[in-house]
Amino acid sequence: MTIFFEIRRRTRAAFAPFLLILVIIYFGVSFVEGKRGLIAWFSLTQMNKIAENELILLRNQRLESEKISQGLRYSSLDLDLLEEQARKKLGFTHPSDFLIRSEN
Repeated sequence: MTIFFEIRRRTRAAFAPFLLILVIIYFGVSFVEGKRGLIAWFSLTQMNKIAENELILLRNQRLESEKISQGLRYSSLDLDLLEEQARKKLGFTHPSDFLIRSEN
């Protein structure tokens, strides 16, 4: 009976620290790999940088398109720009033009 009593006493004494270690491990793993953990934070940061770069690219494209559309308005018509855009869209060239084709 003394052996059983000793095992029972040591088990009760070790239960609280064991439970505390399990709780610390659980929260530690959640902190690193959880839905809002470090790995998710690094991933979201990287996706945010990619989205910001794409936003900058789209803003530049929009500004370029606005510049072209401003030159093609009737009130401020730029004939050179109109001719350039017409040739680009229709694929026409002037007989004295040199045609340089690019691979992209």
